[in-house]
Amino acid sequence: MKNKLPLFNYAILFLFIFIFQIFTLTNSYAQIFNDISSDYEFYNYIEDLKQRNIIDGYTDGTFRPNNKLTRGELSKIVTNAFSLKADSKSNNFLDLEETDTFYDYIITLNQLGIINGYSDGTFRSYEKVTRGQAMKFIVNSVKLSDNEKFVEVPQWTIFPDVDESNTFFNYINSATSIKLNDGTRIIKGYSTGEFGVNNNITRAEISKVISQTLNYYENGGTFEPPLTYQEANNELAGVDENNEILAIYSIKTDSTITIIREYEKTDLQVNEQMWGIITNVIPENRIQNLSKFNLFTDGEKESLAGIYRDAYNLENFNFMIDYLDIYQNSTINETLLEYATIHELGHIISLNSEQITITKSLYTAKTIEEMEEMKGIAELLCTNYYAFDGCSKDNSYINSFVNTFWTEEQLNRLEEIYNADTDEEQNQLLNDFYWDYENDFVTLYALSAPTEDFAESFTHFITHERPEDTTFIKDQKTEFFYSFPELVDLRNDIRIHISEDTKNVDIQSYLL
Repeated sequence: MKNKLPLFNYAILFLFIFIFQIFTLTNSYAQIFNDISSDYEFYNYIEDLKQRNIIDGYTDGTFRPNNKLTRGELSKIVTNAFSLKADSKSNNFLDLEETDTFYDYIITLNQLGIINGYSDGTFRSYEKVTRGQAMKFIVNSVKLSDNEKFVEVPQWTIFPDVDESNTFFNYINSATSIKLNDGTRIIKGYSTGEFGVNNNITRAEISKVISQTLNYYENGGTFEPPLTYQEANNELAGVDENNEILAIYSIKTDSTITIIREYEKTDLQVNEQMWGIITNVIPENRIQNLSKFNLFTDGEKESLAGIYRDAYNLENFNFMIDYLDIYQNSTINETLLEYATIHELGHIISLNSEQITITKSLYTAKTIEEMEEMKGIAELLCTNYYAFDGCSKDNSYINSFVNTFWTEEQLNRLEEIYNADTDEEQNQLLNDFYWDYENDFVTLYALSAPTEDFAESFTHFITHERPEDTTFIKDQKTEFFYSFPELVDLRNDIRIHISEDTKNVDIQSYLL
């Protein structure tokens, strides 16, 4: 008689087999490829594409996520991901044979107009794909499948290594503007702020981009261009977001300008004339500190002009003029333009990298909050006056100016104005501040910040005669500039070129 296994033992055996099966299934599920574990950064994206039969691995069971992707491999992935088909199968590439593993996929994408080859008639199937090229593959594929998923491509530089002249500018700007419902994007740039347009993309990276793109394609999201570093800088600086850019010019090494983009119709001849007046005021060695000339408007009698750091070349600035304030009744207001230019020159000479140590980390911040935090830390570490985006150097113009003329009480009052809850309260505090210190500032605008006080006092130094009486602090501020021989030489040179109307102009009365 055979021994019977007790019922309890059967239960234990069954439980063991059940647990073993679950354990085996779980491990099998986690190990979709031999070289990828479930805690791998790109695991979910690779798993998603594997389950969709969009990607596969190598014969040895590996995926090799860090391998650089080839143009042929990407053709296959994109064709499968978006279920693309073409009626014609004509081969337009000299180096592509029917025996090529990726022949059908390449032909399909080419016939659909998604990709093209090189100017020599080749496709180079086994050449590595750059991140820029990959964005062209993907964006064209999505637009072909559902063009409504894309709105107008943002026409400004988001990444410093991808400007308007880059072949993949539109594709990269489109791809990085895709935002999923959970707030993530299908692809971002590097922590350095660059996109890495010419870097080769890996098999893992493309898995994430394709998986996220399909998520957007199937579940929706928003088409929202990311904040550029310059926009973050502008917001921190208090630049009005309602500023409307009308035209952007590139400033060449010979100080002439070339239009990059015109957003609204302007008189190009007038723009050139404005630039001529500006270059008549700003000496050539300082023109070399400028990258772009922008025409904008924020409405009449608001901001006349401005400069802001070129986030992609921190040694330089971009120069802005309010087109509608300066060009009225078909006439350039030369006095106003010359005055505004001198004021901005005051910023250029006091905020350049020879005068302050720029906090470069501000221009790699991803959010306004991160930028403000970095600025706060930089201000605490700065033992001199912190001038907008950098710590002023010991013997700099702005540090000497602030130490000489600004009291602790005035700086505290200014901080209180900045922190006012409403515009009405801020205006009242600003008005009170001015009347308490009426004789300390050459204009009302000068008390809005020490940097603006410097620029307004510098402008007064250029446009007005030397003060005979320095009883008032505002006249002492004008006299301050006469202690620097290089600035006196600059004054003499500028006064040769500006109009008589600009000399001794009372700008506050003039603007009323």
